Amino acid sequence: MNVCITGASSGIGRALTDNLIKKGHIIWGVARRKEILENMKKSYPQGKFFYGVCNVKNLREVLKTKKIMEKEEFYPDLIILAAGVSENDLEPSFNLKSFKETFSINLFGGINFIDAFLPDFIKKGKGQFIGLSSIAAFRPNLRGIAYPASKSALSLAFRGFDLAYRKRNIYFSIIHLGPVKTPMWEGKDSFLVISPEKIAEKISKVIITKKSVSYMPFSSTFLFRLTRPLSDGVYAKLGESIKK
Repeated sequence: MNVCITGASSGIGRALTDNLIKKGHIIWGVARRKEILENMKKSYPQGKFFYGVCNVKNLREVLKTKKIMEKEEFYPDLIILAAGVSENDLEPSFNLKSFKETFSINLFGGINFIDAFLPDFIKKGKGQFIGLSSIAAFRPNLRGIAYPASKSALSLAFRGFDLAYRKRNIYFSIIHLGPVKTPMWEGKDSFLVISPEKIAEKISKVIITKKSVSYMPFSSTFLFRLTRPLSDGVYAKLGESIKK
């Protein structure tokens, strides 16, 4: 299977690239840092990894990347949207620029790829998008306004797309992640924090099941769901205590 992965140069995107290449898939990695992508290509078996330097928030760059794929005769069957950012747009005061930047990557970075490749999937009569969201999509927090809001918007958009296109064999799977030990995670290590490699293995199963909505890993997301009756204020304080 041909798989396009955004945010492929680090974190979960990099772990997914490693995992899926080992499973025999051919990967087209998308990221902004060419030197990392080039080193990745050298580390994988020949013909298993291709890449495109692209800022996902820029639709022109996404369309340019698509043209490069077509030139190389790489036509994705699956697109995994793993690119994302988390910034504190509340300190020292609300930062509108940071807010917009977070939305441009976390939400519109994914929507840009859907806009570019959905017509091809419709033409083929099949395809799959997997979006990485977070349990933060359900709660505000004290470390930023845009991150949970953008993940919430992405989650609902995926559910809407899936409702509209699943009957046409085009699947939109949204995954709500608990704490994963990547550069974006600011808290301490605990049994609730999972490695990118382990979460990549769990995500890879969604390729087969095509489940519309998933929560991973079970431990942290289950505990999160138990806290749903708590007020936002109490939940926020609880979350901060876990990260300290």
